[in-house]
Amino acid sequence: MKRISVLVATLWLAGCGALMQGVQEQEASVAAMDDRLADTRWRVETIAGQPLPVTLRPEVNFAAGGRLSGMAGCNRFNGRYRLLEDGRLNVTALVVTRKICFPAVMIHEQSLLRVLEDAQSVEWSGTALLLRSSHERRNSRLVALPAG
Repeated sequence: MKRISVLVATLWLAGCGALMQGVQEQEASVAAMDDRLADTRWRVETIAGQPLPVTLRPEVNFAAGGRLSGMAGCNRFNGRYRLLEDGRLNVTALVVTRKICFPAVMIHEQSLLRVLEDAQSVEWSGTALLLRSSHERRNSRLVALPAG
């Protein structure tokens, strides 16, 4: 009976070890995907296919550790992101300052924040990043900025 208990405990521990190794491999794979966006800066060129006024220069920054920040128009934002293996972008915990801006700026700003919150996928196109949102028919285009 004692041998059976030891055998069961050994098998159980081996199973836990294999399960933990699988979880660690999955986390490493997600981290590798996150690294593709980590420490990159992007200027928003279009939101849902619509070009922005020349005077409006929203920016999105992806930092190491899944941190997201930027300027939406006249308000700053911060949050968390994860780039999943299948190319989906998951943005969470988005917080935004609440300055009062010109109505036209606010419309673009709200559109950008909606695209980020509802992001479905990310696609690289040369030096541009295309964001696909679940609520927009056309992609949003961001162009790479020098690291800084």
